[in-house]
Amino acid sequence: MDAKEGPGQGASGNSQGALYVKLGVNYSTETALALSSLLFSQAFYRPLARQLWFPTGVLQLAYDDKEQRRQVRFLENNVYPPEVVHAVSATQARALTGTELACGGLWFPASGWLKPAELCRHLLKHPNITTVWGHRVSRLSRQDGRWQVITDHPTLDSDHVVLCGGHETPALLPEPGYRMKAIRGQITQFSSAQLKPPRAVICGQRYLNPASDGFCLAGATFDLKDTTPAVTNHSHTENLTELEGMIADLWQQERPALEDLTGRVGFRCATHDYQPIAGELTDTRGNAMGITVFTGLGSKGLTLAPLLAEWLADCLSDQPEALPSELRSRVRPERCRLATG
Repeated sequence: MDAKEGPGQGASGNSQGALYVKLGVNYSTETALALSSLLFSQAFYRPLARQLWFPTGVLQLAYDDKEQRRQVRFLENNVYPPEVVHAVSATQARALTGTELACGGLWFPASGWLKPAELCRHLLKHPNITTVWGHRVSRLSRQDGRWQVITDHPTLDSDHVVLCGGHETPALLPEPGYRMKAIRGQITQFSSAQLKPPRAVICGQRYLNPASDGFCLAGATFDLKDTTPAVTNHSHTENLTELEGMIADLWQQERPALEDLTGRVGFRCATHDYQPIAGELTDTRGNAMGITVFTGLGSKGLTLAPLLAEWLADCLSDQPEALPSELRSRVRPERCRLATG
């Protein structure tokens, strides 16, 4: 059920999205979740290769001294299989991406980019999924052991509800006090004829995707206290300036005029610790409430969603669980609840 008139019209509605993570310098449960999600999502998207999934590789650029030092420490402290991630020099980075780069970085050969909006539509084509569009949920009400889903249309009821409302999720929780916030992100899209498109995704302070359907997409801003839903020239300028700092010889001739750019604004949902929320809510006494929450994916939704969704499906259908206990603890909703009393 969605307030919009179709799938992928919120933060998942961009025409392109990169599949990447930032693995920690020191291995931790946070890194384990990121790595597990990356490997699972790469396998999950593989059947969609060259249709919705494009495994071009992803370069995590060592774009300044701080990031270069971080990557050096990462390589000193960890040994990953080269097919997962390995270091590349500036020369190798230029050869892999086909782009003039002044530095190297970390190369994720099995990663790439997707078409998120089309992916949403594809995943809903399933005989056991019924979609209800144009229904904005205002609240949930518990009656006779079932949840009443109150909308501006006739009320629906269910024994179990899964909330996947992004930054709008807190307004639907039966109890307030969960630490979540909305973070504005604007992407910039321009004609691929205006720049020298890379062959692979390049990530740094911004990301730049390869050309698709005559366009390239770059982004996204990270606006903590900006609630502006409209596309702004200020955010376009910020995206282009950061791109030029990453890639020296970016444009075919000169930076495109602002009026030649298009864009899109989405609002990420982030938690206080920038880790996702996935699992069934419990009340203050620890009793299950019949509501599963899945949100807080931030800017890593394409990577985190497949594995966490698989695990939630395991929980809801009493199957062996796809997450070990330490990762289940990492994403539990209760950690985001404000202490009371």
